[in-house]
Amino acid sequence: MRSEDDENTEYEPRDESDFLQRQFSCPYCWETVEPPLEGDLEGELVWDCEVCCRPWLIRIRTDIDGTKSVSVDRAQE
Repeated sequence: MRSEDDENTEYEPRDESDFLQRQFSCPYCWETVEPPLEGDLEGELVWDCEVCCRPWLIRIRTDIDGTKSVSVDRAQE
């Protein structure tokens, strides 16, 4: 379930050691949290909210031009 504020985030990494620094609203408790995402990550991962400990499904994709997009949804429990 996604709220209307949830958006994909465009990100242009400076190098592979860079971090994707972006704050997201937890899809469960709605607190704003910044998950530690390294710039070279790709695909899907599950991460637990630092506030309510419920699982997020984070999707990270890279376009042909190198632009990253990140989306957050509830993970299947």
